[in-house]
Amino acid sequence: GGPIVDVARGDLVLIPPGMAHIQLDDKGGFSLLGSYPKEGFDGHIDGLRGRPTTEQRERIKSCYVPECDPIFNLDVQQCN
Repeated sequence: GGPIVDVARGDLVLIPPGMAHIQLDDKGGFSLLGSYPKEGFDGHIDGLRGRPTTEQRERIKSCYVPECDPIFNLDVQQCN
């Protein structure tokens, strides 16, 4: 029940930790690259169905936040 976003060639989408997402349609020519920080990541990835549990919410809150935006090298604290 969230927003549906159309992504076109050349678009870049950064999905923050804890944000649920799904690919609804594949029109071809789409590449997905998932990356996870070396710091603070234990390798566990949750696949949610419905509302997150208390434990999952705590995991989301404790996600590592990098100092710099990985695309534009901006100070993350200035982006809030």
